[in-house]
Amino acid sequence: MRRLFLITGLLALALPGCIRKPAGSPGDQVLRYPISAEPSSLDPVTITDPATIEMLQNIYEGLVQFDVNNRIVGCLADRWDVGDGGTEYTFHIRPGVRFQNGRTLVASDVKWSFERTLRPATKSPVAANYLAGIVGVDEVASGKTRDLAGVTVPDPRTVRIRLKAPRGQFLGELAYNTGWVYCREAIEKANGRIDETSSIGTGPFKLASYLHGAKVTLDRFDDYWGGRPKLTRIERPIVIDSQTAHAKFENGEVDLCDISINDYLNDANSPTLKDDRRLNPLPAVSYLALGQAAQPAFRDTRVRLAFARAIDRDQIAAVAYRGVFPRADGLLPPGIPGHDPAFPRIPYDPAGAKSLLAQAGFPEGRGFPRLVLAYTQKNPELAAAAQIIRENLKTNLGVDVDIQERESATFLADARAKKLPFHLNTWFADYLDPQNFLPTLLRTGAAVNRVSYSNPRFDTLCDRADRETDPAKRIALCQQADRLAMSEAPLLPLVYPKSAELVKPYVKGREVNLMGSLPHRKTYLQR
Repeated sequence: MRRLFLITGLLALALPGCIRKPAGSPGDQVLRYPISAEPSSLDPVTITDPATIEMLQNIYEGLVQFDVNNRIVGCLADRWDVGDGGTEYTFHIRPGVRFQNGRTLVASDVKWSFERTLRPATKSPVAANYLAGIVGVDEVASGKTRDLAGVTVPDPRTVRIRLKAPRGQFLGELAYNTGWVYCREAIEKANGRIDETSSIGTGPFKLASYLHGAKVTLDRFDDYWGGRPKLTRIERPIVIDSQTAHAKFENGEVDLCDISINDYLNDANSPTLKDDRRLNPLPAVSYLALGQAAQPAFRDTRVRLAFARAIDRDQIAAVAYRGVFPRADGLLPPGIPGHDPAFPRIPYDPAGAKSLLAQAGFPEGRGFPRLVLAYTQKNPELAAAAQIIRENLKTNLGVDVDIQERESATFLADARAKKLPFHLNTWFADYLDPQNFLPTLLRTGAAVNRVSYSNPRFDTLCDRADRETDPAKRIALCQQADRLAMSEAPLLPLVYPKSAELVKPYVKGREVNLMGSLPHRKTYLQR
């Protein structure tokens, strides 16, 4: 989450020449809000950062999407049929959909977009995972063929997708940006690249300009299939410095902005800001990783459970996260199907923790390797959580822990390489499904299984859930898998994060779900 800090410009307010002009006037329909980093790319299939995805979702769309109630609904497809035991999906393209260059969308655009997304030359880091259920994905992703055999086009308004096996999370995966559809001729004219000239989709807004280091501007697409948006323009100034972004909101230069939890609490005391605050749940879990690959001691379940009982997660939630983030016990956060409010807790039990560690061969912590607890820098909540964990482990187990702040890029690179056996991390869902948490984080050999956990029973439960077409049975399997894994503590869920923001009262009609802000189809300004 981006962090913003309150700046008061008393001197500026006293000098007429320094008074900031408000963002708009009555009747103005230009929404202005900052993006906290330079867009990583304009090609949706190569990006994974939420800020860029949130911006580009106004330009591009897929066959389906999540709505304000976190449910899968039609987008470019107005309906679909499921057959052959859950292995065949037939999508019917919505009539009247046009690309932003005026051309009508046809079913072959969907097939071409999937094939481009998967080809090695596109260099998507996640496409082969999120489209993995489709027949022929491996052949296209490896470069053996350019034709995706599992996607066929019976007619210009029908797309048929064949899966290797039933896949309960398939529609959720299809809603991710690797399932978006692009304008073929624009990309081919740009030699296969998506840049400022070829960023053409079917969404409610089209890319007007991108001034690197300064601002991205989106203009209304008047022929949008869902009806002409009320906003005429969206301006996204690139504001990397959080203090500047908060000041811009106070000065009326932007209409909304993200803020840190610390600022959310501090702004409660501001007469001009307290009513503009919003606190939103997130599909996320923050956790303590106990990596077994780089730290052999963590391969012993008794050691991991000793840590789980020695760390006071209630204190972490109350002190480090100021009581704003609720304590986490399972991997599935509120709002994700399968979240269990009555999930069995591993209690804070120093005596039991000490006994387990002794059984594992480390009485009073003797002989246990000194640990380094790593986390990303410039994050006061993580720093406070790290201090509590260090004190708990020293006091309750006699285990010594050093704390290490790491620059974000190197932290992520080392975490992916499993070089950080003991670190604090947060997983944000890419789509709202338990599969994006359980097997994604903990299945044997999974790319994001950074703790090297392996349990055949857990894998079997996840595989059965993936193939299950009955939603109730599928959720029950996921809950079993969650309880099984957490009973062995391969990682320790700490809190379920939330996001905080400031929003001007005149911003109306904005749609938000668990993933955050939805495309601004209905947003308008009423000053």
